[in-house]
Amino acid sequence: MLVTAQPDAGIRLPEEALEQYRAEKAAATIRCYSGSNTPELLATEDFARLVRETRPRHDQLTALVGKLLPHRQDYLWHRPPPWAFFVVSEEAVKRLAACPRERHEATAQLQYLFEVTSRTHISLRIYDFAAPVLPPSMPFTVTTDVDGERTAFVGDVLAPAGLRVGRDGDVLESCLDFFAELTDYSLSEDDSRAMLGRALLHRRNIAGTRSLSDAPRPAC
Repeated sequence: MLVTAQPDAGIRLPEEALEQYRAEKAAATIRCYSGSNTPELLATEDFARLVRETRPRHDQLTALVGKLLPHRQDYLWHRPPPWAFFVVSEEAVKRLAACPRERHEATAQLQYLFEVTSRTHISLRIYDFAAPVLPPSMPFTVTTDVDGERTAFVGDVLAPAGLRVGRDGDVLESCLDFFAELTDYSLSEDDSRAMLGRALLHRRNIAGTRSLSDAPRPAC
């Protein structure tokens, strides 16, 4: 059941968060640039919770929006799944690799990213530090439904849900242009998977003998 409110606090989800959920649910194609962070749609439950709890603004609304994430992620694995294209900054991979050894959530997150790159409906490309184009300062997602209608969701720390919505005009076009350019200058899918593999090996080495057999697996 989709949680839309926190009864004891009288807090409701912002409409922008619900609109993103509905757009991703109806999407035939998803394009996501997550910047220096792990894409929310590819975040493990433990890592997503860790990120929320360590943010400066961790309040009831942030926690409530976080409860929506598993429902958003479910539709990445329904049949037929949407085509999902992710561009991630190399910084996101380096940050996961550099987490303290006791942060096993980071190791499991890297393993999950490495594994989902083998899924045919998911493309993950890493935007490396050597690329000549300055990436946008905010993460964004663009959904396209079966009728070709596109909607952009752009990260905005000042907005109630942490994002603003653009259905047409400059915001949408800028996101599409940025994504095409970022993809052109990113590593190939194979090279991106290789970088994730090296980061995962590093994490396993510093994590000691802890087994990763219980790490989350892609849903299909």
